[in-house]
Amino acid sequence: MKEELIRIENGEFLYEGNCYRFDLELSRGECVGVFTDDHVHEGTVYEGIFGGKSLFRGGRAFVWGKRVSSEEMAQFIRHHVVRLNRYRFTARESNVTDFLLCLGPDLSLSERRKIRRRLESDEASQLKKQMGITCSGKEKLIHLSVTEYYKLAVFRAWLRGYSVMILDRISEILPSQDLEDFMYCVRLLLGQGMGCIMLEINEDVLFNWASRIDVLQNRRLCFRLEPEEYDERLYRILGWRKKMQSSVDVRNREPVLSDGKTGFSLRNLVLPGKKPVNLEIQKGEIALFRDEHLEVLPLIKKCILEGENWILGDVYLGGSPVSTEEFRRMIGREICIQTELPDRDGGILFENLSGLENLAGALIPKTGRRVIRKNAVNSILKRAEEAFSRELLLKPVAQWSHPDRLKLIYYRWYLQNPKVLICLMPFSGQEAAYHEMILDMLVECAGRGMAILLVSSGVDRIYEKTENQEFRKRLKIL
Repeated sequence: MKEELIRIENGEFLYEGNCYRFDLELSRGECVGVFTDDHVHEGTVYEGIFGGKSLFRGGRAFVWGKRVSSEEMAQFIRHHVVRLNRYRFTARESNVTDFLLCLGPDLSLSERRKIRRRLESDEASQLKKQMGITCSGKEKLIHLSVTEYYKLAVFRAWLRGYSVMILDRISEILPSQDLEDFMYCVRLLLGQGMGCIMLEINEDVLFNWASRIDVLQNRRLCFRLEPEEYDERLYRILGWRKKMQSSVDVRNREPVLSDGKTGFSLRNLVLPGKKPVNLEIQKGEIALFRDEHLEVLPLIKKCILEGENWILGDVYLGGSPVSTEEFRRMIGREICIQTELPDRDGGILFENLSGLENLAGALIPKTGRRVIRKNAVNSILKRAEEAFSRELLLKPVAQWSHPDRLKLIYYRWYLQNPKVLICLMPFSGQEAAYHEMILDMLVECAGRGMAILLVSSGVDRIYEKTENQEFRKRLKIL
């Protein structure tokens, strides 16, 4: 029988005024998958158990088989649990040794000396060799690839002697081709008695690596799957159709395939610390800029959304040069930007407004001042009923389902019809069941003549699975 690390029975957790109910059970050597189809709620609260944000207020808690109080459980989590998520240690001057020995204020002098001796031991050298860690202690942390960094973080978890590792959506962080290499490093620690919890929305990753899958829905743990149950049952539990298609009626319009006219281009554009970028996207084309290591995304956001200028280079829209000032004035009209997780908190939807009001707020400024607002709203409502029921359009967006919210965002771009649509990590944080719907909507947007730029990682697996031939035909790899 495996030694139990942590167990919570009938746990009640308070998060931002709402009550959530989770059972939690983890033993040494186990890798437990936790699946949620709406990470911004259940997944965030579950992860918050280990980050001190979800308040334990009811149920029974056990650590190493012994009943403990909420304070004792919090102390165990503080000293024995490590979380790996998309937030990296980013001090520019820090090297690998600084990162490994960044031990925090809670350790005594003797504990610090013990960890330093462990780092210099033959056991540490052997483990680094097994993990494929080749960087020297003096190498700057910012020079490591994303995979090298997270493998080093796993080694650091061993060095510190943590008992539990939390992997928060690691499949969205690492390049898909490096995920198996990373999980091999995790398995080495599982073999030494560590326990692991994987918070994931990628069911393929859970099927491959988890020894059990806990499914979260409606603020509680609703189902538990054992390995022999890893099949279509997960989709039935969640009420998914295997693929969710868009429902936009486009029968009355002719698709606009690429007409050879340039919609958007960058020429010798230099972002801070990067080589010059040259790209050209034609009208009706979907172009993919791979950012597997998530290095370009923050630079694009700084230059486009936070007002920083690019260093050198030119931007062209429809074949005409555009200055930095003109480019920024066009954002929201001719050029639209969709950030990561646009359907969640902090996205582009106004939760308290109806779907119709969200569409009207984006579209009416394009109709001109002479158009009477009431007539414009009625026109938008009539058009939007191609994709949604009138009843749904009149409800606050906060009451919409996740897939309907996601579809509303892309339908907004479809109606607004900018010249350029830039989507930053459009598949990040989205369940696999919705990928096909996103591809459908991107095709519909491109069909109106937009030049679409996707800045994304992990697209290869989606491309291999899709049956959307028009997406394949329009896609251009930059």
